[in-house]
Amino acid sequence: MIGAFLKRIRIKEKIRVYDVADICGVSQPFISNVENEKRIPTTEMFFSILEALALLYPITDDVVTAFNLEKEIKTESEEVDDFNNYEIYKDPAYVKDTVVSYWENEFLIELMEEFDYYDLSEELGQEEATAILLNNVPESERSIFQTILDLKFDEKHVIGFAQYIPPRKQSEIDLVDLSLLDIDSMLKKGKIILDGIKISKTDLIALRKVVNGIRYDRLN
Repeated sequence: MIGAFLKRIRIKEKIRVYDVADICGVSQPFISNVENEKRIPTTEMFFSILEALALLYPITDDVVTAFNLEKEIKTESEEVDDFNNYEIYKDPAYVKDTVVSYWENEFLIELMEEFDYYDLSEELGQEEATAILLNNVPESERSIFQTILDLKFDEKHVIGFAQYIPPRKQSEIDLVDLSLLDIDSMLKKGKIILDGIKISKTDLIALRKVVNGIRYDRLN
């Protein structure tokens, strides 16, 4: 179920298995086995693959319009044919994080819609809809779906997950470093504990998105 979904996303934009595997740091056969349901990914690997796909997805006209990216290019009067070249932007890192977060959010919404989760939530309530969803997915994939459901919905969206848009640096003078947490480096330094419980990479990804959302709201 999860594998078929990831495969469909990849094929939709003709993304190569090689590129996904390279970003995730795994072999091509590993990704193929996940897509063909021969191997169930861990929750962390699921989100790693999801992020890799988001990184490889194009900056479509819808994305350009949604985030007004035409105003983000270095020379606004310059005619741009390819918005996928991050070097044309004043702040490439900001645009890249924004686009990746947009696609991650879209992927998760699409996955939930396959189970009519939003319609069921309106009809029966979120708690019962969650119970139905978890009952209808393979036991081996429940931890993945539970983690997705644990990502709190943003009140600003009818359907959507916690604020994914990264905060904008206001100026070089009063610069506040709001860059994304370097999760891999943090984990390499040792265990991260909260209330006596080890925090996983998935927990840190969720924390990163929540913190960025809070900061973004404060800046606006």
